[in-house]
Amino acid sequence: MSYWDIASMARDLDLQSRIYACVAQETGSQDRTVDFLVICGAPGWAEAWASALASDDPLPGKDPAVITDGMILSSVQAWLSSEAEGDEVQA
Repeated sequence: MSYWDIASMARDLDLQSRIYACVAQETGSQDRTVDFLVICGAPGWAEAWASALASDDPLPGKDPAVITDGMILSSVQAWLSSEAEGDEVQA
């Protein structure tokens, strides 16, 4: 796992679009702030991203074989749940 991979995913416009679509579908709203770093930090994401980059995938954020819709849904649901409970990370 690499923090750079997580940061890279969080900035990828194609992946952001897919995550926004999931959040909108799950909440019924398109007017939500999304914490991409938390969502992209889900287990297995950084490894999948790094593997895609090593394979020269030109658009890993758009490729559902890299980060699957199921991975996005699972991470978004976990994030929404923690948001609803008011969980905050304490440093």
